[in-house]
Amino acid sequence: MTPRSFRLFACLTLCAAACGKDDDTGAADDASSSGDATGSASDPSATGSASLSDTTPSTTAMADDSSGSDASAEGSTDDGSSTGDAPTSCGDGIVDDGEECDDGNRVDSDGCNVDCVPSGSVRWELLYDAPAGQQDCAYDVAANAGGHLAVAGEAQSADMDTYDILALSIDADGTLAWDAVYDSASTMESGGGSTDRAYGVAIEDDDEIIVSGHEYIDIETVWVRKYDADGGEVWTRTGADTHAGRGYGVTLGPDGGVFVTGTHGLYAFVTKYNSNGVEFWTQERKGTDGCNGCDSFWRARPLDDGGAIVGGTFDNDDGDAALVRMDADGNDVWSDELDSGDDNDGFGAMAAQGEDTLAILGWGGALAPELRSYDVDGNINWMLADPLPGVGYLTDLVATADGGFALLADGYEAEIGYVATIRRFDADGGMLWEQRLEAPDLMTYQAVRGLAVDGDGNLAVAGCRAPDGIDSDAWVVSLAP
Repeated sequence: MTPRSFRLFACLTLCAAACGKDDDTGAADDASSSGDATGSASDPSATGSASLSDTTPSTTAMADDSSGSDASAEGSTDDGSSTGDAPTSCGDGIVDDGEECDDGNRVDSDGCNVDCVPSGSVRWELLYDAPAGQQDCAYDVAANAGGHLAVAGEAQSADMDTYDILALSIDADGTLAWDAVYDSASTMESGGGSTDRAYGVAIEDDDEIIVSGHEYIDIETVWVRKYDADGGEVWTRTGADTHAGRGYGVTLGPDGGVFVTGTHGLYAFVTKYNSNGVEFWTQERKGTDGCNGCDSFWRARPLDDGGAIVGGTFDNDDGDAALVRMDADGNDVWSDELDSGDDNDGFGAMAAQGEDTLAILGWGGALAPELRSYDVDGNINWMLADPLPGVGYLTDLVATADGGFALLADGYEAEIGYVATIRRFDADGGMLWEQRLEAPDLMTYQAVRGLAVDGDGNLAVAGCRAPDGIDSDAWVVSLAP
């Protein structure tokens, strides 16, 4: 992986460069999109390709943001989306009326799902255009067991020169439940014209949402807010409650703990709160050098004992990958640092797989990224080198209830344009299916940043899309198991 590709990955593409914001590239006009996915029903490595265009019927919902201005969300549902309502003949091995596939069984994710719809089919998509109607992007997505989604990112401010924190709540059927746009109202701007931004999001079973990012209060300051199920503020931690820096990730623990990871400038940090926003502890770690912003924890994987495994980058002359297990009090249990000899090594996306931890290890040099499985003692169970060869930059991963996992990659192909690739794997690392979300034409910019899985195994992809290549909308796509 090249230094450039890892920079996109290491921030989980949640950094300011994601969606091309700081250099004013990449974005999206208000356009409705829909798509169809095709694949082999009987082939266990079924591949689908969805080019989402604006030619199919869509519905538009209007919702008030936190400042009282209107924002639009356009959503469409693919006719071939997985509904769970299977024809009575589904599973007999014969493709009958009302079935798109039939592989002779009633199993999800094997190429043809229990409702006789191809695995990985597009269920619905949503494009969100904030009140200013300019460059908006989703950087992370989370799902709860009931299928409700939470999205975090940025929305361009009305002055067109700065950005505000964006939070979205989306029902399981793709309907926008509420949206909130937060502006710190600072009179000063941070470097690159960026003011406030959300990078991470988590959602509780009661549909309450926790967002992490930063706001600008004379300096970039870690910002964490919890919203209730209707979009009202429950609590906020910022300013004197936090520290200068950025909150890159937020993850919920089995004990109800809230783990926020990020950078305090010269230090990588992880803070543990309870669900009411009371801070238990904050721990800082760093490498041997003092590069501002070079030491970061990108994600945490909470453990049953109240602690967590956190992954990120330490600055030791160059960027080294760092993995640290902390106990319930924030004390180190073990740690590991890996160096390829080039800049920008790091552990980015992480997920819980039973008692084990999945983590993407990005190498900053010529080495391909790796997917690794660790046990709680830091031993490597297995490694999968370059799990998505030739498809672009790995941006996120999720573990699935059947012991498998799914990976998300962001890429570009000269004759097609931007392509998002989602691959679903079984517990042994065998590929079950692949879905490609292709931009409808070469003019359309798109980027994918976050991946989530709900209680039914449906996957959600979040990013941004710009039909004109300039003005982007936050973009969320739901895929069948």
